[in-house]
Amino acid sequence: MNNGGFFSAVVELVTLVIIFVGVLALTYFVTKKIAQVKQGGQKTKNLQMIEVLQIGQGQCLSIVRTGKTYHLIGSTKEEISYCKELDPNDLQLDAYKESSFNEYLAHFKQDHEETQNENK
Repeated sequence: MNNGGFFSAVVELVTLVIIFVGVLALTYFVTKKIAQVKQGGQKTKNLQMIEVLQIGQGQCLSIVRTGKTYHLIGSTKEEISYCKELDPNDLQLDAYKESSFNEYLAHFKQDHEETQNENK
């Protein structure tokens, strides 16, 4: 291969790497934007979707927190129906508590240490 062909191949490789990185960055930002739209575009203090259960094609049950109360909502493609208010004591809400990264890390370290101690 001569110098011109080698230089051409290097330029093509660099161009492909730049395009690949650009596509990855674009994918990241588009995915982030889609997630924002699915969450309503903003975080609210009074409304939160707790859980959604798909019960059929285009049919689901949702638990929604409004302020300090929880409600069961049924929805289809055509309509949304209010089912009933739920007692928070009947729900398992601990799994949905928002935690900081430090809390996850501390929990992970604790689990890891317990596993290490069990293996000894």
